[in-house]
Amino acid sequence: MTKTVELQNLEEGHLYAYKRDELYEIETDPDDVMKKVKITEDVFSEVIRLQRRMRKEMRGYKPDVHLICSALIEHVARLENASEIVRQFCLQLFGNVEK
Repeated sequence: MTKTVELQNLEEGHLYAYKRDELYEIETDPDDVMKKVKITEDVFSEVIRLQRRMRKEMRGYKPDVHLICSALIEHVARLENASEIVRQFCLQLFGNVEK
């Protein structure tokens, strides 16, 4: 169920859709365990390339982007040098980051 909202009544953390000159709040399922995570465009492009390679390797099955990201994050987060990987990524993205 959606409801029409006014622009001045937007709330942070809520999802909205604009259709036919009206803004609607999109209700989210509180039981949905999937979290929304923002990633850079470059990273998203790499995930799409991996997804295409996986389709060939998995005989036509193309895993969803969220499955690929989840698998990669879970694997890397468990590595002993995970914090160094993140630090290096931040250095590359933002420049000098203090150790």
